[in-house]
Amino acid sequence: MHIINLIRAKDWLKNILIFFPLIFSGHLFDNSHYITLFIGFITFNILASCIYVINDILDIKEDKLHPIKKLTKPIASNKITLNSSYVVLFFLIISCLTLVYFQPIIYTSVSFYLFIALSYNFIFKKIPYLELIILSIGYVIRIDAGSRLILVESSILMLTSTFFLALFFLTIKRLGEINHFESTSNYKTRYILKFYSKKILKRIIIILIFLLVLNLIIYTIIRDIKLILSVIFVFLFLIKYFRDTKDDTRGENPINFILSSKLLLLMSLLIILSSLVMYIN
Repeated sequence: MHIINLIRAKDWLKNILIFFPLIFSGHLFDNSHYITLFIGFITFNILASCIYVINDILDIKEDKLHPIKKLTKPIASNKITLNSSYVVLFFLIISCLTLVYFQPIIYTSVSFYLFIALSYNFIFKKIPYLELIILSIGYVIRIDAGSRLILVESSILMLTSTFFLALFFLTIKRLGEINHFESTSNYKTRYILKFYSKKILKRIIIILIFLLVLNLIIYTIIRDIKLILSVIFVFLFLIKYFRDTKDDTRGENPINFILSSKLLLLMSLLIILSSLVMYIN
């Protein structure tokens, strides 16, 4: 169980993005792509877990000072020893290299993702606002990898929409972290938060909602006007999510919060179902 927490298996859900090109390229019912995409999904899960473990190893001192992470992070809470973490990391790296070897078409995507993730951990995580952009690029890489696996060209609108959506969640996550530490001014473990402004972050979030919806409307007009219903559900989802998280800490864990909210779950389901209308003649 502690190893599952160490590799953050629950966060693998983020890599579901790799399947999106299959839906929006019109190849949803092409069975020949499913095995390829599933293997790609597993590859990015393991790659992401490598980064998570490296991050926890690097941040062990800060995590031990964090009021929550010192209890929940396996290494910081001494539930897994540092040596055991290195062993897990070794097997993850070997597994990832093996999978990439048999998927040379995503070698560039994997390499770029690894570069972005490591550069974030060692450099960009200490630069406010820019760090959010770097992290968002990682989600764009996942989408592009999915396109490469099914041999289609990535849509610029799909890539930019992914970027805006990722930046939306990450910005709210930082807002939630500020809300968490604001009352005590305890920034020892997240010193970078001192350089963020809640007012600026909220303005950025509003702008991102506008840009994302505008992007999706343009995509809908070009691709299939029937997708407009999906755009409406996306807009409602974003507004609901923002209103629920802007003044508390629930935005720190997007997946947990969405899974705990019946309304957000329903909206997510409606977004997926309404996206499938493009297959109705």
